Amino acid sequence: EEVWPHRDPYEVIFMVMGNRIKLENRKVIDLSLGHLKLSEFPKVILNLTDLRVLSLRVNKIKDIPEKINKLSSLKELWLGSNELSYLPESICEITSLEALWLDQNKITYLPKGFGNLENLKVLRLIGNRLQIIPPSFFKLSSLEHLDLSNNNLKDLPHSFCSLKSLKWLSLSSNNLKKLPECIKNLKSLEHLDVKGNPLVKNPEIVEKLKKLKIKEIIGIKRKPKSFRIF
Repeated sequence: EEVWPHRDPYEVIFMVMGNRIKLENRKVIDLSLGHLKLSEFPKVILNLTDLRVLSLRVNKIKDIPEKINKLSSLKELWLGSNELSYLPESICEITSLEALWLDQNKITYLPKGFGNLENLKVLRLIGNRLQIIPPSFFKLSSLEHLDLSNNNLKDLPHSFCSLKSLKWLSLSSNNLKKLPECIKNLKSLEHLDVKGNPLVKNPEIVEKLKKLKIKEIIGIKRKPKSFRIF
């Protein structure tokens, strides 16, 4: 006779794991559950409030629970290669987050409060379905590495240039026809990739990029002499 009838076998494992951790008064700070074909986010994880790193990459998860904000100590969250189409607004309350991997999902929009992730340094959204970026996004003053390649972006607002800490930026394979005039203000930028976009040739953009200390630029044919290509 089954002790837990009709339950997903992984859920049973997580329940036992959670009970054991509680009984032994242990703290879990790093948990990797990738490549397990999980169809749901294991809710028992939400009880592991000391978690610093959580990886659920390469599964079949479609939804992130609203109570994800219980993981208030989380610094790294790996959710790449799942079936997510959106993120709950509550994820924006995990202000401890420093790195968020969301590659290869089906995300069409970001939560309105995304800019509240004030400590976020790394954000990867490769291979999603984003068309626009919420205004609050540009409050991410700590962001250093941003990959928005292989989405459906058509325009970048002026506020994009408020990401003053940005060092690495990929916008490749979108539908961008132009870069914002203020891109010259991204003084920390070292890597820029815009290949695979229908960019209109604009010598003025090249002149503006001369003021940046870029070590590598991909996707713009004319390269100012000041560029160093490694």
